[in-house]
Order: sequence, then C-alpha cells, then structure tokens
Amino acid sequence: MGASLTVPESSGGRNLAQELRRNVKVMSRAERRIARALFLSNFEAGLMSVANLAALANVSGPTVIRFTTTLGYSSYKDFQNSAARQHDESIESPATLYERVTQSPARPTTGDVISSVLSRTKSTLEMIDIEEFDKIARILGDRRRNLYTLGGQSTVFFADLLAARLFQVRPSVQSIRSHSMGFCREDLLPFIGNRDVLFAFDFRRYQKSTIEFCQIAAEQDATVILMTDMWLSPIADFASQVLVIDSETDGPYDFLTPCMALLDTLQEAVLANSNFDEVRKRIRLCEKYPRGLVGEEGTDHTS
Repeated sequence: MGASLTVPESSGGRNLAQELRRNVKVMSRAERRIARALFLSNFEAGLMSVANLAALANVSGPTVIRFTTTLGYSSYKDFQNSAARQHDESIESPATLYERVTQSPARPTTGDVISSVLSRTKSTLEMIDIEEFDKIARILGDRRRNLYTLGGQSTVFFADLLAARLFQVRPSVQSIRSHSMGFCREDLLPFIGNRDVLFAFDFRRYQKSTIEFCQIAAEQDATVILMTDMWLSPIADFASQVLVIDSETDGPYDFLTPCMALLDTLQEAVLANSNFDEVRKRIRLCEKYPRGLVGEEGTDHTS
C-alpha cells in the first residue's frame, strides 16, 4: 500500500470494511485480491488461516501478513477478531440488532438519534469521489441507453423513487419489479445488454435474487451501478460503479436517511449534466395531462 495510509491506533471496534474501501486506491493488485476475497465472503475468509486465505486470494502467505500489518493490526489473530466482528455485523437481522439494544444499560435519547442520523449522513456524503460520482450521473442521464432500477425487500422503494424522478428527466426509465398480471422481473433479463444500465440497491441482509439478477445482467455486458452499505453487497464484485452509504445504527434497523441524501445529491448531479431544454420539454410532456394534483387546473393539454 502507499505511504499515506491512515489507520486507527487500536483494533477495538474497528470497521474493517470501511478501512478496506478507504484504502483500496493505494492497494497493490495482490492486496486488492485479498480485499475482494474478504468482501465476497462477507469477511468469513478473514477467519481462515494465513495459508487458506492466501490460497483463496491467489497470493502468497507473506503477502497476507504484510496486508494485515500495513492495515495496523499487531497480529494476524487481531485481524481475525476484526474480521469476525465484521462478518457478524453483515448478516445481523433486525431481531438480533434489537436484542443487542435491549441488553444495553443506556437507551439512546431522541437527541442521540438525531446526532447519529446527521453524523452518518455527513459521513456518507464525505465519502463521495466527485470524479466518479459525476461519471455515474452522466451514465444515468445518457438518453441513448435504457435505464433500469432494481431493489429488494427493503430497498424497492428507493428503486421506484429513483426511476420516478429520472423518468421526468429522460426517456426509457423503468423500475424492475414483479407485475400484477403474472410477469416476474426475471422476464426482462434476456433483453438487458450492453446498451443498458442497471442501478441496483442492496443493503444488508443482502438479497440473493437481487445479486443473481445483477450478476446475469453484468455477464450480458450491462453497466451495473450499485448502491450498498459499508459491508458491501456481493454485487460490488462485478458492478461497474459502487456508491456506499454509512447507515449503521445501534438499533434493529439501519438508517435510510443517508441513502436518501445520496439519491438527492445524485439527482442534482444528473440534472447538472443534462441539457436544460431537453429536460424542460420532457417535464412539460410528462405533465401534459392532469394527474389529480393541486394547481393543475390551468395546464395546457394541447402543446
């Protein structure tokens, strides 16, 4: 890794996933293979012996040791303890998280929660790589490509919201979900290819159907953009671009505010990279017929 690496003074309570993501740009190719093995296994690979982790990542044993030492761990066992905590966190259910809260002697106050929401949202926005973010915005605003959004059980709301917003900005936008007439979302897969963009949401606990859908789309040369949490959905391994939110809480449900803040920022970036006249015409066309909204009485339906 590069010389500018910054690590905490101790391993207690460290977020291994966050450390790896922060340092991925200065990692060597071999170190990235180790990080990839950890993310793909939800950090279970970090519980392996040095030899087994090295074999899984296709690197040497000394490379694994150097990797953990450079991250600031005093021993390989110290690194394994951090990996074990990270693995447990990535698969925790709301019931498990709530049990942890009820066993805590101090309950968070409303003020504590507000402070945490603001802190996590600020952390999320500070993680934005401006150059990469603007690239994603340009991809989403490209009218020559079909844009699909995809969410799981707890994230389909965001997929629908992003599609609804961008539908007024550009054509060929669709949120992928099961249809009431019997069509399932997998029916679209054969038609998704290299001219298409798939924007997926996947937060812990990660959804197998979303992961499998994205993997097939990527194999068919679609551009897959992922929004995930600090523990990184397995989709991150084959996504073209990855946006990460800091959503961790002490309660049974992770914060959704950081995701909303990132979506708002992304929408503004798409608009900033779009042709104003084209967007204005598109919005006027979308509002051509009344939809039962206040203030529509004077809408011109002839233009």
